[in-house]
Amino acid sequence: MMMDAGFDVTLYEQQRRPGGVWVYDAEPETDPLGRTDPSDFRHAALYASLHTNLPRDLMAFECFTFDTAGGGDDAWPRYPHHTQVQIYLARFADHFDLTPRIRYGTLVEALVPGSDGRWTVHTSEARATFDAAIVCNGHYARPRIPPLPGADEFAGLRMHSKSYREPELFRGMRVALWGAAASGVDISREISGVAAATYWCGDRFEDRAPPREAEPGKVHTCRSPDGFSDERTLTFGEERVEIDAFVYCTGYHYTFAFLEPGVLEVNDNHVGPLYRDIVSATHPNLAFIGIPYLVIPFPLCEVQAHYLAEMWRGAARLPERDAMLAWCREREQNNIRSGVKLRHYHRLAEAQFDYMRTLTGEAGLPEPPGWREALADEANKLRTARPEVFRSVDLPHLGPTVIARTSGQDVPDP
Repeated sequence: MMMDAGFDVTLYEQQRRPGGVWVYDAEPETDPLGRTDPSDFRHAALYASLHTNLPRDLMAFECFTFDTAGGGDDAWPRYPHHTQVQIYLARFADHFDLTPRIRYGTLVEALVPGSDGRWTVHTSEARATFDAAIVCNGHYARPRIPPLPGADEFAGLRMHSKSYREPELFRGMRVALWGAAASGVDISREISGVAAATYWCGDRFEDRAPPREAEPGKVHTCRSPDGFSDERTLTFGEERVEIDAFVYCTGYHYTFAFLEPGVLEVNDNHVGPLYRDIVSATHPNLAFIGIPYLVIPFPLCEVQAHYLAEMWRGAARLPERDAMLAWCREREQNNIRSGVKLRHYHRLAEAQFDYMRTLTGEAGLPEPPGWREALADEANKLRTARPEVFRSVDLPHLGPTVIARTSGQDVPDP
């Protein structure tokens, strides 16, 4: 989008090949909780069997279908394996001639504002100064480990889902997983096939206590735990269960270690002040793509990038600084009145299409196609109603991506 708008673009990428978080690394970090120094950092947060929880026709960029005519293959499963997503992104980079502009294997150590308003990128090899900067570093790198009383005294294995790769490690163990989002669904199901007992805990199961006797091969859902009472015991009010391993499926922190204090504030995973969750209200030539979560990421980021390109090239105009700051304050007040937790301010879910329509309207762009919202609604209903089998159930085919088959989970050779 920025190149199409006439900007001269340079991209810095820590990985050594395209795909970002979709580049798989079979070796997790040394610390299973992800509390590691930079020398042991692993970017990947993928497990070996991971397939998307969105159909590929829904998750494709508007400008690049996820089929043979675009960056995928008509015969790929509708919910592709993570290796197929990486292939799609690599083909995207080649198709749009991005590869020559990407500095692979380059860690950005600092992004520093200058007195002239420009931004200087510091890497271990060089420095370069730019008129504007866009941060696209995602938010699946630094694990979020919520406090739980007695956790440090637990004698078993504690792990964040970022370090999970395969279930074999948990064979014969009694395992509790905490967190009821996508990773909790998949990992609890996988582990239950080898574990002696599997307890999947989360706030969505608030009325459920753990069973008196666990059944091997079954995922037992129960409310979030209260803490650990000794080296092997997890507590749920008056209920107790003995476990050997505890897996945090509790998400990630937004982190921008390369930005100096005062440029941006991150408080309980709220990033601000950002106008429309994109543009820094205090540094309008600094932008962030991909901050919202519980979204369909590729098309949403595509709309954000198109919005930003229109604003920065002058086809549309951003509000003045004071107006952007006022917008941020008003949203905060609305969220407080609505009881929205600070860490959920960037959560869109069903509001993502209204958000994209707001962006396109403000920038004078065409609205996202209606089929995408319709398919997203169908896919969400199916995933909610049948979380264990939704990938094998047919959905309506509404968009331009060709789907030759809708079931099966074939995994390509590495």
